[in-house]
Amino acid sequence: MFQYSFYKYLSVEKKCNLKLDLSLFDTYDLHYGYELEKVFGIREELASSSEVNALMSKYPLLFKIENKIFNKNYCFGSFHFKENNFYIDNKIFYKKYNNFYVEGYFQTNQYINKINDEMKQLFQFKTILSSRESDLISGNSISIHIRGGDYLTNPQDKKLFGNICTKEYYKRAIRYMQTKIQNPKFIVFTNDNTYAKSIFEKFDYNLYIVDWNKDENSYRDMHLMSQCKHNIIANSSFSWWGAWLNNNPDKIVVAPMRWFNNKNINQANIIPPNWIRLEP
Repeated sequence: MFQYSFYKYLSVEKKCNLKLDLSLFDTYDLHYGYELEKVFGIREELASSSEVNALMSKYPLLFKIENKIFNKNYCFGSFHFKENNFYIDNKIFYKKYNNFYVEGYFQTNQYINKINDEMKQLFQFKTILSSRESDLISGNSISIHIRGGDYLTNPQDKKLFGNICTKEYYKRAIRYMQTKIQNPKFIVFTNDNTYAKSIFEKFDYNLYIVDWNKDENSYRDMHLMSQCKHNIIANSSFSWWGAWLNNNPDKIVVAPMRWFNNKNINQANIIPPNWIRLEP
């Protein structure tokens, strides 16, 4: 979703038609393919494999492609821009290139903020909440997202993302919400029920754990998070978008102070300025 937002921003900024290269979804095992069409009804022009191969063979890459890249925002070209630690070369915005190729995560609020209204219109869930789900998020509902799984077991992910949204972080976030919201209802969303339950094994507040949206229906958790009144997010783009898509004008969003353990990565613009940031 960050990448698609940058794709839309760049198409407006450059006043050109772009194509999406989704080929890396074929081997990326943490997602179920390009889900924006299924979830939001978004359709875009895609680059074919022959077009991509022709480009890659004709124009040598300027940077080594790393593994686990979600996709590439793509327009046929001879200039390759590779995001580096969440920094992108600004030449792509002000220089006139007939052809160019861009890849990265683009996990920042700075581009989205400039096309806020358009993205709000595009990112509208097509699914309808069930009566069970509607009842769950009624009242002063506060979503809590807990990212376990690969953040705990994958050595590379644990090094980069681990020990940020700790048990103490969630305790602080809950205490903060309790000082601001009357009769709060906390709703936990997670990819790791065992880990989530260990965090809340002893609690004396109104709390529910959502454990029924699995696999290809996981996106429904984001939909539910966006319908809660307030949000406590993890250092995860999944809950970031759940909070960003929350249209409650009085929403309170609590986020961790840092997003990565690597201080060389640009984290300045990930969290919107009106969100509350707490130390882990």
